[in-house]
Amino acid sequence: MDFQLIALLQVMHRFPMEMVSVGVLLASLLLIVSAWRFLGVMGLYIYQVVVLIAANIQVLRLTPSLLSPEPVALGTVIFATTYVAQDMINRFEGEAAAYRGVWIGFLAQFMFSITMYVSLAYAPLVNDGAYQAMEHLFVPSIRLMISSLVAFWASHMLNVKLFTILNQKLHWPLWIKVSLVAWVATFVDHVLFSCFAWQIFAEIAIGWSSLWYSYVFPSFVPRVLITLLSSPMVYFVGIHSRVRHV
Repeated sequence: MDFQLIALLQVMHRFPMEMVSVGVLLASLLLIVSAWRFLGVMGLYIYQVVVLIAANIQVLRLTPSLLSPEPVALGTVIFATTYVAQDMINRFEGEAAAYRGVWIGFLAQFMFSITMYVSLAYAPLVNDGAYQAMEHLFVPSIRLMISSLVAFWASHMLNVKLFTILNQKLHWPLWIKVSLVAWVATFVDHVLFSCFAWQIFAEIAIGWSSLWYSYVFPSFVPRVLITLLSSPMVYFVGIHSRVRHV
């Protein structure tokens, strides 16, 4: 079965990053709807935790992109969907539940990173490929964890607060409120994470040009586009939720 999966991956490698990202986005949105349908707010909490951990591992990889002259970091697409889940929690479960989701994600990422780093304390066997792979992934993850936690906490707290204020004070269409809040929050997250991970805490800081073209610009543009899907998702889930509870 492993050979068949590797063969499938090799086929998918022939597609451009942007096409693969569309597929990943659609799969992520399907997971959000399924999580809400079967587990309610707990399902959205689980989704946020899993995606946050996965995105911080994916960001270690670079891939060619049509949007940038330099390779771009992965993890952007799935992480941006956490704002969709966050807005759904805030819209249908309230501000307190949304803040709880932020702290759950924060604690889960911390616990996962520490647990995986501690597992490397066991002496490896000779030519232990699994140890080398885990070392390559989870030693940098401490640096990424700190950067991610700072950015995640600041941006998602801001996301919850801004959405609550706009939702209570302004009678704008929901899609405008969701989009504006998500754009501001994702920009804060993106700038904070990039600066901390690749400049402040990096063993060798990358140049500002590479920081912009590989991490900031090509990743922020898809995030803006993805947040435009937040409003239709909120509307869809709202209708589904009313039908389910009638």
